[in-house]
Order: sequence, then structure tokens, then C-alpha cells
Amino acid sequence: MRPWLWNRPPNDKFYFPLYIKCIELDILFCTHAGHAGPLMPSDPGRPIPYPDKIALIFPELKIVAGHIG
Repeated sequence: MRPWLWNRPPNDKFYFPLYIKCIELDILFCTHAGHAGPLMPSDPGRPIPYPDKIALIFPELKIVAGHIG
């Protein structure tokens, strides 16, 4: 998932159904972390604090945060 595409940080409730489905299917959730690259805001891809906040809300979710590029 590339949060900068929607300019929404990963802890936005918009993504919650995705996280719930990942937990149900027992699959990893992979998100972009770091600078966006294109002329888009980089803030939604900050590695901290967003994955931390997701993990606190969804402790069963397996999160992989990496620089997708």
C-alpha cells in the first residue's frame, strides 16, 4: 500500500477494512515507508508514528513497512 497516493496516513480509518481483511486471511500488510518520490506529500509514508499506531489498534496485524520503489 502506498499511503501517499491517497494522501492519507496509514492510521486513517479509510484503511481499517483492509487491515481487518489481512487479519482474517492471515496475510501480511505491506506499506510504503519513507519519501514518496513523485511530486506527492511524503508525510503519509513516515515510518514513525504511523505503523506504531496501526499496531496498537490491530495487534494481530502483521505489518511490513519498507521503501517500495
